[in-house]
Amino acid sequence: MCSTTPSPVEVGVRLHDPSLVAVTAQPPVLEPLGPEHGAAVGAFVAGTAAWRWIAQLKFRWSGAVAGAVTGVAAHPLAWYAFMVGLSGARSSLSEPTVNPLEAVPGALVFSVMSCFIAGWLTVPVGGALGFGLSRALRAFAAGADSS
Repeated sequence: MCSTTPSPVEVGVRLHDPSLVAVTAQPPVLEPLGPEHGAAVGAFVAGTAAWRWIAQLKFRWSGAVAGAVTGVAAHPLAWYAFMVGLSGARSSLSEPTVNPLEAVPGALVFSVMSCFIAGWLTVPVGGALGFGLSRALRAFAAGADSS
């Protein structure tokens, strides 16, 4: 039995074969962002903007406010990114699903619902994380200034 592709038994037995390592050591294929990445994209964009515009004001609760704003603003951005990720898809009738302009009102409707469903968690957690991060950065800056 001379086959070029080893069976699972051969792989288990011949792990020392360098040709098998070369075949299995493939670099991962990077896929473009799809609709399943909407929440990550929304949170990243909202968090970056809120931190840039609010947390840098340096008042006592600026980190907490930036985190809470991120907890609210991430919902419409995440739904918009999700819907735009679906914009190239086709429905079961082979019609286009949604274009980026039609996604704006849809994202707003869905984000109102998701804020009611999950906002009770995202806003306080975002505020607590923002407060903690701003405190840690202030302590780090104070430690760096004293040395």
